[in-house]
Amino acid sequence: MHSKFDVIVVGGGIVGLAHAWMAAERGLQVLLIERTSSAAGASVRNFGMLWPIGQPAGELHSVALRSRARWLELNSAGVVDVELCGSIHAAHQSDELAVVEEFRDLGTHEVEILTPEEVLRRAPIVNPVGLLGGMFSGSEMRVNPRVASARIAAWLGQAKGVTCLFDTAVGEVDGHVVKATDGRQWRAERVVICSGSDLQT
Repeated sequence: MHSKFDVIVVGGGIVGLAHAWMAAERGLQVLLIERTSSAAGASVRNFGMLWPIGQPAGELHSVALRSRARWLELNSAGVVDVELCGSIHAAHQSDELAVVEEFRDLGTHEVEILTPEEVLRRAPIVNPVGLLGGMFSGSEMRVNPRVASARIAAWLGQAKGVTCLFDTAVGEVDGHVVKATDGRQWRAERVVICSGSDLQT
């Protein structure tokens, strides 16, 4: 393997994979390095929920919707299975119902107000006692976090030309040079550190 790349990404979780994907789409030569055999941090421990409704209107919501579109690309390519589940926000108190109605009236997110019957038809597990209604958003999705990272990494290697090195711990980044703890080193114009909660090594 050659030792010079356009971009080196340290960390093979979802954030690192996203950086590697976007760099590869720009035609750059990318090396992705992950210290374990597959992503094992927050990318695997989370619930796999893709939740655009949770982002405030404006730039962050736009970014969430772009991310959603990328996940749908992965689904269409057969890389990961995406469940289009949407989300229901049940209201059992009058002030809760007022909040979701006010949110709907803002017009910043595509949502609809549901009657109690509609809530229960869509989500029978909701407590019907005192249910006043709810809000539905169709933008939310779910993926399996235990397999998503590994499948995306494999696809990046096969379809996008990303060089993926697993079981490789990076011990030092010195300017444009990335050094592994086993003595190997690589050079890149840009180095992106996506190490998650690991701020020690």
